[in-house]
Amino acid sequence: LEAGYSSVMIDGSALPFLENINLAHRVVERLSPYHIPVEAELGRVGGKEDDLSVEDAGYTDPQQAADFVCQSGVSS
Repeated sequence: LEAGYSSVMIDGSALPFLENINLAHRVVERLSPYHIPVEAELGRVGGKEDDLSVEDAGYTDPQQAADFVCQSGVSS
């Protein structure tokens, strides 16, 4: 925020679902007065990133994604 970023991405995907929601919600609350959009991670994406390799990531449950967005308030 102090550095002037126009959006923020938070990755709590390694956390349990409710903890991820709580983390994302705290970030949204902190940034909402500044109208800065927040993107969050839910679940895993197939592929390789850093030291993590996911071969069978499956699909995101649409209802769980909707619940995540409603409860956390993230933009995307």
